[in-house]
Amino acid sequence: MLYLSPVPVTPIEKLTEKLYNSFPHFSDKKFGFPIYHMTIAFGQKIEENRRIIEEYFAKFGKTPLVLKAGKIGIYIKKGNDWSEYISFDLG
Repeated sequence: MLYLSPVPVTPIEKLTEKLYNSFPHFSDKKFGFPIYHMTIAFGQKIEENRRIIEEYFAKFGKTPLVLKAGKIGIYIKKGNDWSEYISFDLG
């Protein structure tokens, strides 16, 4: 699994604060602070994860990516399954 972390994180922290204010029942302090990231190669077999990660580094190297989010989603976990609860287009 490969996590890509945003830099700087301040805009995402501000967005998270607005989401927590809008949906306070999702703000569960027992889990600590959110970890802002984009996940690559999650849920595949180990060999496939390695292939995806190697392909990623071959294509992008370790150069920072400049990305703009078009949508934000809130996901909930029931048992072992995650599902989208609600999402918003960011335009």
